[in-house]
Amino acid sequence: RVYRGAISGGESFLIELGNVTAHTDISLTNGQRYYYQVSAVNGVGEGLLSNEASATPTAVPGAPTALKASLDGNGLENVIIAWSLSLDDGAGQNSVVGYKILRNTTYNANGEGYLNITFVPNGMSEFVDHLAGEGDPSNYFYRVCVVGLNNKTNCSIDQVAKFTRTLSPGLNIVSIPLIQANESITTILQTAKWDKAWAYDSIRQEWASYVKSKLYLGDLSGVNHTMGFWVNVAEESNLTVAGIVPAQTLVRLRAGWNLIGFPSLNSTYAVGDLKAETGAMRAEGFDASTSPYFLKFLADGEILQAGYGYWVWVDGDSTWTVENS
Repeated sequence: RVYRGAISGGESFLIELGNVTAHTDISLTNGQRYYYQVSAVNGVGEGLLSNEASATPTAVPGAPTALKASLDGNGLENVIIAWSLSLDDGAGQNSVVGYKILRNTTYNANGEGYLNITFVPNGMSEFVDHLAGEGDPSNYFYRVCVVGLNNKTNCSIDQVAKFTRTLSPGLNIVSIPLIQANESITTILQTAKWDKAWAYDSIRQEWASYVKSKLYLGDLSGVNHTMGFWVNVAEESNLTVAGIVPAQTLVRLRAGWNLIGFPSLNSTYAVGDLKAETGAMRAEGFDASTSPYFLKFLADGEILQAGYGYWVWVDGDSTWTVENS
């Protein structure tokens, strides 16, 4: 005979079984602790109750969502990772113990090879990765995993990251491979030593610029992760940003020349892949030695790089689908 209760010492009769040594109790409530005792029965009657045992059934808690990353600190030297709590944190199954923060220096879409760098308790939705921001030359990619009872784990689908590229003095063509919460040009370039920036809108076929030294600063108010843009750097410094890693990006291409970014961390994607997917006829990249245009023709085997901008010629309007894989 099996006895069950919701509090210790509060067991009542549940079921009588045959001559067996195990029973599976079903249709219980996840997150609720149950207490059990067992007795043996023969022709004479029922024996004494056994010692008490308890267990809590659990399911995998809902994953954290809405990951965000930003730079913080007086010198923007820290990276703040924030997320929305699991729906089972304080509600639902109420089965969340805390959150693991996973990090790696190279990107993997499935988070393979990421290391657990810290654990934060339930109810917390933020972690500060000290000294991982500006000043640290490494790129960092993060996932957040909820940990439930019985160590059941569920990781966020999205990833966030900190990206750094060193900019040489003079002209550069750059792009931002991460989705930014604030796309203003001054925030995007807040870690760089620069004086002017400009971009070409192939859809409108117009240039936009931002010049710090002018009373009218200009009409390049913001940039996003689909764009390439020129920036003049006063002294060697870093372009350091934090944001969401885009799983997929759609880049609109207009017939003619387009100044685009490469919103991917794919380290094997070549110019030939770009041509095959978009019908592009020609691609050009920055070359500091080729004054006055500072551009060079890119062969099909050359690899596109995150953080760099490119000029691409297409014969007709199209959409380029960029995967982060």
